[in-house]
Amino acid sequence: SARLSRLRVEALDGQHGPELANRFFDVVTLQKAASSLLLEGLAAVLQAAVGALLLAFYHPALLAFDAVAMGLVALALVPTGRGAVRTAVVESKRKYAVAAWLEELAGRPLALRGGQLADVRTDQLANAWLTAREDHFRVVFRQYVAMQAVAVLVPVLLLVLAGWLVLEGGLTLGQLVAAEFVVTASLAGIVKLSGKLETVYDLLAGVDKLGHLLDLPIDAPRGVALDREGPARVELDGVSVGAGGPDVLSGLTLQLEPGQRRSIVGPAGSGKTLLGEVIVGARRPTAGAAILDGVPMASIRPRVLGRQTLLLRGQAAFAGTLRDNLTLGNRVPDESLWLALEAAGLAPIARRLPDGLDSELLPDGRPLGAGSQAALGVARALVCAPRLLVVDGLLDGLCPTDRARLAGLLLDPARPWTLVVLTALPEVAGLLPDPIALPGGVK
Repeated sequence: SARLSRLRVEALDGQHGPELANRFFDVVTLQKAASSLLLEGLAAVLQAAVGALLLAFYHPALLAFDAVAMGLVALALVPTGRGAVRTAVVESKRKYAVAAWLEELAGRPLALRGGQLADVRTDQLANAWLTAREDHFRVVFRQYVAMQAVAVLVPVLLLVLAGWLVLEGGLTLGQLVAAEFVVTASLAGIVKLSGKLETVYDLLAGVDKLGHLLDLPIDAPRGVALDREGPARVELDGVSVGAGGPDVLSGLTLQLEPGQRRSIVGPAGSGKTLLGEVIVGARRPTAGAAILDGVPMASIRPRVLGRQTLLLRGQAAFAGTLRDNLTLGNRVPDESLWLALEAAGLAPIARRLPDGLDSELLPDGRPLGAGSQAALGVARALVCAPRLLVVDGLLDGLCPTDRARLAGLLLDPARPWTLVVLTALPEVAGLLPDPIALPGGVK
């Protein structure tokens, strides 16, 4: 959780965050596979090593036989195992693709209700998973058959060699029988271990998945501990920003004095969302710098920056209690929470919830509707009192009455923040003086 909460926003460009987080379940696979392989693998290796050493004491020729037997085992595993790790990784990726699609179906049942896409897409992903599973099983089965062949061939070769040594007087009949028992027992352990090959490949595939997560860039915990109070001063100096492709905005310069309120208006695709992330320091621009109180935001400690800035969007709620959604984990008296809810118009709804402030909200914000979630975001701002507040599209989908009420709270000169409102609606931008217009967007 520490890494996920510190992920850079740009690390998830072009990726689905919840689907990536599902891969943490491979930790369970790693735990089970590692313990199983350590216990059974160590026993099999020790058994084979002691058996090979014992044969060498019987006759020097059996030492050469040990080398031949190990070579046959390697020959049975290495050439036949080509592509095993690759197919295991592909199978794992296809499995998580199915899981991600099923999560999408469960999260958006109404959007996919009227067509055949749900069934068709599910069949496609399931078939791709089964095909990858078949390709991987083919490699594992090939290795298993090769090991069974070695388990039959090696005792036969030993019988031939030891029989000849008995005839030549190099071994006694008792030593021949003992050698057969030793080889059979050693091979039984190795063959049993070969049955764990799929576990080995599952472990390696899990390492690949976790490695992908651990390789995602995160914000360093170090930096300037900016300890300021009151509204912040914000500067954008020649900022350019894009999301894993060409820059959507280039060379933007903006300066906001402490306590200033400004709106930025632009059509869909003009880069408002990316710009909002840059203004609060969540996203690093591709060029230029975002500066807070004279300090580049990239140089400020992420937790300090997170406490002093707040970005509000349309779906403001997250999975957790109503209290968590208001305080973000900070200690705030209940009286202050109820005052914020009252101001945002949410107090009547909160009182009807079964557990009041401790009522659980689902990831999509239910039981709160879209308008109530917008009010929840404003109430959160009232509780957290950030020095810099960015509102991205929060007011766009509201009715005029709710919009005017929430905008009045945000624009109140007594509030201790510098405010930036990002919107696609000129009427929302007109609520603030001197709106800034962004070019471009989807025509």
